Amino acid sequence: MTSAAPPHGFAATADAAAHAFVDTLDDAVVVDGPDGHHLERVRRLRVGERLTLADGAGAWRPYRIVATARAHLDVVADGPVVEEPPMTPRLAVAFGVGKGAKPEQVVSGLTELGVDRIVPFLSARSVVRWEGDRAAAAGARLRRVAREAAMQCRRA
Repeated sequence: MTSAAPPHGFAATADAAAHAFVDTLDDAVVVDGPDGHHLERVRRLRVGERLTLADGAGAWRPYRIVATARAHLDVVADGPVVEEPPMTPRLAVAFGVGKGAKPEQVVSGLTELGVDRIVPFLSARSVVRWEGDRAAAAGARLRRVAREAAMQCRRA
């Protein structure tokens, strides 16, 4: 017996109040931490509202909120897991980090446009220098910006 392939579709077309990332798309999921705070405190989502959750690997699923607490949402699945078709061709963009430039804006825009891999680089003539702890902090900040941009444009 062959199992049916999961349905295909885009999270951006789902009728949902918000979109976030989780580790697994189980039948019942707890959204907490910074995402829970954002959804419960900033977006003010309440019991009964729908949202979509994605695993960051191309799959997403609609959920319904069943309970809220301080920066904490309990949600249950409201539909099947959907596989988002991969964009082809896959796209990578490298950009030079310049003096006074806002690499966060570049990363956010490229993520929202659907770029799969973003590579900021420093050239021999770059004025900007990211070394040691500063490089690690900048990398973490850019990864956070990319994640938030992916949530905003509902990428799976």
